[in-house]
Amino acid sequence: MPHPIRPGRHLPVTLTTLGYGEIVALSPVARTLAWMEAVAGQLFMAVLVVRLVGLHVVHSAADDSPRDG
Repeated sequence: MPHPIRPGRHLPVTLTTLGYGEIVALSPVARTLAWMEAVAGQLFMAVLVVRLVGLHVVHSAADDSPRDG
C-alpha cells in the first residue's frame, strides 16, 4: 500500500530535488507536476544566489570607492 504524501514534506523535497525514495508519481500528470516543481525550485535557488552575490558586489564596490570631502 502506498504511503500518503505528507504536505509538509512534499514541497521542500521536490524544490530541492532531494528525492522521495519511497514515493513514486504514478500518473503522467503527477510526474510532470513534480519535475516542473523541481525545476522551479532550482531556478529559485539560482536566482536567489545571483541576487545576493550581485548585492554584495554592488555594496563592496560602493565601500571601495573614494569619497570626496
